[in-house]
Amino acid sequence: MFGIFNQYSFITFAILLLAAVGFFAWKILPWRMFAVLMVVLLIAFTAFQYYSSAKINSLGTAEELDEVFMSGNPVILYLYSDY
Repeated sequence: MFGIFNQYSFITFAILLLAAVGFFAWKILPWRMFAVLMVVLLIAFTAFQYYSSAKINSLGTAEELDEVFMSGNPVILYLYSDY
């Protein structure tokens, strides 16, 4: 189940939403307004992805892990093993 919700889920959702909005707005809006709408949506999705993504991808040492725990911010800890 958790394989569905990976780091690319938002990107897939944004592409599908852009396609759907583009499909419906193509006939309704003039082409310049359509282009502006697509650029604004693309910038909004990119900004949301950038600001909502985790800044720390992995920790290499125990000291780095201690610093994250002591920072006072909420932490999601995901442990992974190949064994």
